[in-house]
Amino acid sequence: MNRKRKKVFLIAGISLSIMASIAIELLVFISVRSFLGHVYSGRDCNYCNIDNIEVRVGINIPGIDDVDCIYDAEEDSKTVHFSVKLKKVDVEKYKEVIAAKYVKPSHSNI
Repeated sequence: MNRKRKKVFLIAGISLSIMASIAIELLVFISVRSFLGHVYSGRDCNYCNIDNIEVRVGINIPGIDDVDCIYDAEEDSKTVHFSVKLKKVDVEKYKEVIAAKYVKPSHSNI
């Protein structure tokens, strides 16, 4: 094979590798985005219940022993109670994190 053909094959191989790499990355991105969209839009109690709450509220729910979830389709709302694994969670620290994120002071020092 002469040099010109080798160069053409090399360029073609590199181009195909780059295109395949881009296609795989795009496929992974679309798959992850689709899954996260499914988790975010899930309203019932059956699938990704904890993940849905964590994504919507923006807090990390610690390890749990049990979940009690009630979904009201007419109101499109759910009520969830978690039994937290107290041996694995520093409850006081967890409450501080939640309070710092969600509890607003009732007055300001302006």
